[in-house]
Amino acid sequence: MNEKIRLAHITKNMVINGISNVIMNYSVNLDKNMFDITIIAGNPIHETYKDVCSKNGITIVQLPEKVDDTKRYYKKLFQTLHNGKFDIVHVHGNSATISVELMLAKMAGCHNRIAHSHNSTCDNLRVHKLLYPFFRKLYTVGLACSKKAGDWLFRSDEYHVLQNAFDTRKFAYDRDKRNVLRTNLSIGDDFAILCVGRVNEQKNYPYLLKIFEAVAAEKKDAQLILVGDGPELSKVLDIVDRHPYKERIIYYGTTDHVEELYSLADVFVLPSKFEGLGIVFIEAQISGLPVITSDQVPLEVDIGNRVQFLALSEQVDEWKKAVLYATSVDRKNFYSTHQNEIEQYDIRKNAKILSDLYISLLR
Repeated sequence: MNEKIRLAHITKNMVINGISNVIMNYSVNLDKNMFDITIIAGNPIHETYKDVCSKNGITIVQLPEKVDDTKRYYKKLFQTLHNGKFDIVHVHGNSATISVELMLAKMAGCHNRIAHSHNSTCDNLRVHKLLYPFFRKLYTVGLACSKKAGDWLFRSDEYHVLQNAFDTRKFAYDRDKRNVLRTNLSIGDDFAILCVGRVNEQKNYPYLLKIFEAVAAEKKDAQLILVGDGPELSKVLDIVDRHPYKERIIYYGTTDHVEELYSLADVFVLPSKFEGLGIVFIEAQISGLPVITSDQVPLEVDIGNRVQFLALSEQVDEWKKAVLYATSVDRKNFYSTHQNEIEQYDIRKNAKILSDLYISLLR
């Protein structure tokens, strides 16, 4: 092929979350001599992503907000697709509601339309079920971040699993970063529990705070560090403000250097109500952290026998015990001793897999 392949990613918005990170990781690592990449996203788009796109020769098109300005969102999306004359349109979501994006891509003349499932359920099941018969006729290739996410959206139809890949090397344990950050946060040698995740209903922060209450009552040096942002942030911070151990809860906000926080922590806890995969669990393990999560998380996130899956119906006391008795490992050498398991999530390897898939569509 002499001309570059014109590729468009479509997503609801580009707030800092798992889907946005997946899109950026793959877009940055695809060969720009082969691909001309455009990301089309509704408002808001985080400034971090705009900067990354600018530095890596990726075009980013900002649409109106999808929910509050739906008509203008779809109108500008169609105009962008029609004018872009894309060879491949890659739509990201977690339900049949992406049918509209797929239909507009088809109307704009794009013959290769990828539907990419990033979760194992959705917020609006009624609309999902209503659109599902149309959805099945509108995509040409199905992708999913895990078997659970694929079975959810594509059922018995064929799909490919594409890992939520990233630069795994930067998540290897770093003792120096651990010490510096602990000094900056004034937590010394305290027992640090870390949670990284979007602050929404799915991630189940109120339940996490109940677990921490039980842990903190028994372990006097326990600290909880919360990292993330989202629609339920004010609700969660209100619970924190009324928490009996609020002086031992640190809301860190968002960061471009989350890998340092994994090195700082002693255990990772996130009792998700559901997950398509949950890349934070992989990141935590690469740093050698034990992970405590719910049995609603896909089993394939366990890459080194470091994950304990508990039912959300279990008593808080059982979660407390799991946190308190989480076993430590040789974190310094965890990356090298588990390289085969970690490599499956490496972005360089998976970008080549995705590139080959794209090329095969055009042959």
